[in-house]
This record gives sequence, structure tokens and C-alpha cells, in this order.
Amino acid sequence: MKTPLKLLLAALGIAIVVACSSGGAEGSQTTCEPGAEIYCRCENLDEGSQLCKDDGSGYERCEPCFDDYDQDGDYGFPEDDGSPGRRDAGPDAESGCGNGVVDEGESCDDGNGVEGDGCDACVAGGNPLGGSVCPGVTVHLWTEPFQLRGSSQDASTAHTGIECNGVTGESSPDRVYGIVPHATGTLRITVESAAFETALYARTRCDDVGSQTACSLEDTLDLEVTANEPVYLTVDGNGPSQRGAFELRLALVPGN
Repeated sequence: MKTPLKLLLAALGIAIVVACSSGGAEGSQTTCEPGAEIYCRCENLDEGSQLCKDDGSGYERCEPCFDDYDQDGDYGFPEDDGSPGRRDAGPDAESGCGNGVVDEGESCDDGNGVEGDGCDACVAGGNPLGGSVCPGVTVHLWTEPFQLRGSSQDASTAHTGIECNGVTGESSPDRVYGIVPHATGTLRITVESAAFETALYARTRCDDVGSQTACSLEDTLDLEVTANEPVYLTVDGNGPSQRGAFELRLALVPGN
């Protein structure tokens, strides 16, 4: 009688172990909660989001990053690969500066304090690496006016072909900003100060000179903008070899 009981308990024990082991194996294959969403960032610093797959095995691609120009009809950038240090904070992160999410009132927020990357804390900088070529630095603009300081002193003359009233500024270096308005209305760009004669150009497609919508050889440029649709601003020189430090004021007046 004892032996069968021991065998029965042993069999039950094995069954329990197997059941636990099986559950552990299934758990190890799940890396996220199905349907969960996290923030991510494209290579051009635009923000996106990733959804956990239905089976919980990982996250989908970062949307809406562009893979290539020919397919998407816009300037192409590879998506964030999600590697440590590059993925932004998840939805459970505390809100505020440094959480990797552009909250209202912030002009940028890349989740770190690396100098020279165009996003110093939560304010867009003026001289980021690669800031003289498209897409430049992404600047989020809310209804509060924003002061943007920069310099074209060491920039390149990558934006050839643009002109305003016959002035091209081809020999003057450029600074490029991708401005994302968070309201529909009028965007007024004012040159508060500059160490050189400035020219301002605005376009709707970063890579397409033909998409230029407005320009100014004066200190002010007004644009009609749509919420969350970026416009690309080039700060150039009005004439040959015009370069130096500048300060802009960006003011977004919502429409009715």
C-alpha cells in the first residue's frame, strides 16, 4: 500500500514540476504586454511610438519613421533600433523634462543631456552636429513664444537652389530647423538679433526646394501652419559669405 502511494505522490510531483516548468517557458518568451505602447524616436529626432505585438514577443517598428524617400514620398530616415540609451522613456515614466517625451512647453526632450546634439535638456540648441542639413533640429512649438539662439559660423552651404527676390545666399552657410507647431494658426518668425544680414526660407518638404512657401530678406516671416505638420526653416545669409550668431523669436498664434 505504501509503495503505490509513494509512486502516486511522485507522479503528482512530476506533474507539478512539469506544469511549472511549462509556465516558466511560456513566460520567458513574453517580452512585453500585448498592446502596450512605448515611445521611440526616429533618426531625425521626430517622436514616434511602438506597439507590443499580439503574442508579446516584442515591439513593432517605430511609427511613423520613414524608411526611404521613394516609397514614402518624404525625406527618409531609418527608425530607432530600440537599443539601450536610444529608446525614450515608456508610458509609466514621470512627466517632465528629461523623460524623453516632448511635453507642452518643451521645445525638445531627447531623454538625455548630451551637449551638441541639438537638444540641451528640454530646449532646442543652436549648433547641433548636422544642423546645417535637412532635417536640421526638430523644434516643438506651443502657444508660448520661444527664443531660439544659433550660429551659422561653422555650418555648411548645403541648401543650394533656394532664393528670395533674386538673392540666393549660395556662398553663405545655413542653419535648418524642423518646426512642429502644436496648433493651427500663424507662425511669426522674427530675427531678434544677428551678426550678419539674414535671409529666411520656409518649405513644407525638407528635401524639396520646390516646396518653398515663403521667404524674407527682412527681420520677419509669417507662415500659415497646421497643427503637427512640420515646416522647415532655413536661416541663411542675405548676400555672399554672410554668417554668424543669431537669435530668433518663434511665436504661434492659434487661428479661430
